Amino acid sequence: MIVAERLTDVRVIASVEAVSVIQTSAGVCSSDDKERQRVEWFALWNSIIVAVVMIAWGYPLSVLSKRAGHSPAIGWLAGTIGIVVAGPFWFMWWLSLVRWYVEEEPRIRTS
Repeated sequence: MIVAERLTDVRVIASVEAVSVIQTSAGVCSSDDKERQRVEWFALWNSIIVAVVMIAWGYPLSVLSKRAGHSPAIGWLAGTIGIVVAGPFWFMWWLSLVRWYVEEEPRIRTS
């Protein structure tokens, strides 16, 4: 008798899943479209925010790298791709330990 009850439960679940698949493919559920559109807008805004943050970190780090006498690409990589693995932190750590190739004469003259 317990086995029979388990079999009836499985049949009921299977029929409910079949009906939901038919309704979704027929276009009955319009809430799924609204949810999909909301997720797409959310992803768009997140992408814009990530791009702005990458530029906001990449440019100053590239300028700093150039002033230290190294390639500006190092700063751009740390600020853009490296943002995922704490790139700006590691860049500053690296910059504090490497040799700086600065000009002998300062750019701004005081006299």
